[in-house]
Amino acid sequence: MNKPWLKHYEKGVPHHVETPSLTLADLLPAAAGRYPDRTAIVLAVAAAGRLFGYSISYAKLYRAVIRFAASLQGLGVQKGDRVAIFLPNCPQFVIAFLAAVQIGAIAVPFNPLYSARETEHQLKDCGANVVVVLDRFFPIVQQVQAKTAIRHIVVTRIKEYFPPLLWTLYTLTKERKLPRFKLGPEDYRFPSLLGAGTPRPVAIELEETAVLLYTGGTTGVSKGVELSHRNLLVNAEQNRVWASIRDGQETTLAAVPLFHGFGLTCCLNLGILTAATVVLVPNPTDTKGLIQTIEQYRPTVFPVVPTMLVAISHFPDIAGHNLRSIKVCPCAGSALAPAVQRTFIERTGVHPVEGYGLTEAAPV
Repeated sequence: MNKPWLKHYEKGVPHHVETPSLTLADLLPAAAGRYPDRTAIVLAVAAAGRLFGYSISYAKLYRAVIRFAASLQGLGVQKGDRVAIFLPNCPQFVIAFLAAVQIGAIAVPFNPLYSARETEHQLKDCGANVVVVLDRFFPIVQQVQAKTAIRHIVVTRIKEYFPPLLWTLYTLTKERKLPRFKLGPEDYRFPSLLGAGTPRPVAIELEETAVLLYTGGTTGVSKGVELSHRNLLVNAEQNRVWASIRDGQETTLAAVPLFHGFGLTCCLNLGILTAATVVLVPNPTDTKGLIQTIEQYRPTVFPVVPTMLVAISHFPDIAGHNLRSIKVCPCAGSALAPAVQRTFIERTGVHPVEGYGLTEAAPV
């Protein structure tokens, strides 16, 4: 078979990638076993003119995932059940996602900015019986719950992983503006599901569904795409090989949303596969905060969308900021205009590379 695309491969990129004999459930135990003390995730939040960060090691993250997985089983979640995740980029997303796949459940990431109508459609379509949601979005889920299969709502607050000073600032300023609500008798606070416990072992096959990712809905309502453990692991491995990602040495800046296939693959799955430090950015529209995060944490991998490149390129005195730690900068989500790419290179010295993918194709 003639394969003309191979001549466009970068030097050193193999023409064939071996299929990993792992499931998503295997990634975190493997990384925690090899690098228990390495920082797994960092929550980076810019506030009051400075940058705050909270770090979690691989060993600590694994303990949290195991405990949350046991609690999900305690709520009746079984293999093949759907667990909806209605969160921005934060530790709770990572814990809920990895806990769901750990017990053979199917993780269903949601765009947390969905309207009530969009939320109802996706919850009804996926058939989730448990949803993990940020407190500010709880009223939306509660509003549509009766029309869905949801039995339990797990509510979390973004500040649960804030360092003490930021916790206090947030409590005194932004939190008081959030809507008041009352949990139902079958609803839970996220921290209450992190007590001691070990999940019952579940046999998981590579070809079984791991994640339901929803399309952008550009040709109608958003549609759920079933992606297997093999789909997602092969795609992560392809990206690892293509970009020469090193085990236990990279830092990935996760500013693109994890609920989207691009962010899920290039930030979370690839990050855990290679025991990277994944820096989570809940609000990527704060360009100043994003640049502060890059300068402080020195990421080597920075997946982006074109609007991020434009915002960074036009940030005042961007030439005075050092972004050159970034070695791998894949760009997806929409077409990357040559002028945008060229301007970003000229002003930062970082070379973004345009990518392409479909949710249906695992997806990068």
